[in-house]
Amino acid sequence: MKKLIQNNKLKEEKEDKPFEINSFDDLVFEHRNREYGAYQLRRKYYRVLFGGVIFSSFIGILAVLIPFLARPREDRVISGGGGYSVSVKMENLT
Repeated sequence: MKKLIQNNKLKEEKEDKPFEINSFDDLVFEHRNREYGAYQLRRKYYRVLFGGVIFSSFIGILAVLIPFLARPREDRVISGGGGYSVSVKMENLT
């Protein structure tokens, strides 16, 4: 069993079959069965994670925008004032 390191890739040569380790998943599943599903799940993890983050962000944005857009146009307030002021005259109630 010889181990060669070339271009940041670890190559291990067994009797007649070279094995190349390109990622941590290849190292973990080096002498294990890759056909039962865990190897494929680990390989697809980051793609699925990214898709989940995008999907949940989209759902969150919709959860905020739909109630805002469902209101009548007069009830929609985006900022707390448009440059006008309100003065209130207080009376002494005692």
